[in-house]
Amino acid sequence: FGATLPAKSNRIIGPGTRIAAAGLRAGGLAPMNRPISTQTHGIIDYTWAASAAAVCETLASAPRIKSLLRGASGAATGSSAMTNYEAGIVRVMPMKGHLALDVAMCAMLLAAPLFVPAAERRYAAIPIAFGAVGLLTALLTQTQSPTERRATLRSATI
Repeated sequence: FGATLPAKSNRIIGPGTRIAAAGLRAGGLAPMNRPISTQTHGIIDYTWAASAAAVCETLASAPRIKSLLRGASGAATGSSAMTNYEAGIVRVMPMKGHLALDVAMCAMLLAAPLFVPAAERRYAAIPIAFGAVGLLTALLTQTQSPTERRATLRSATI
């Protein structure tokens, strides 16, 4: 079951062969284009954390959700400060590790309605919104900062 490439090439592609012209790979689609730079991600991280902390102050009648958001805000601030990207301060965590932490934390926020008391479920949209924004941001962010790319190129040339 071969496939013919577009007009640029007349060769037949067999099963398991990479189809670069069509943007496909043998196991599925080509890597996703990630339009958010690591610099922009850093700005979003600190804004997200500050917003989550600010929303906590308005949730007097939802102590569990308030605690959940406060913890997520602190974790986001701490991981941002330690990530090896433009917004990092200490720069010890690789960007891929930071993004994995973002995905895990935002998945937890998306699942929050399952773990909060019934009396607080009316506020469940708040952690869900923060989780959705954070998850989408993590999935659309480039996985290497310019610093990491330079280090990779330096080690490849040595």
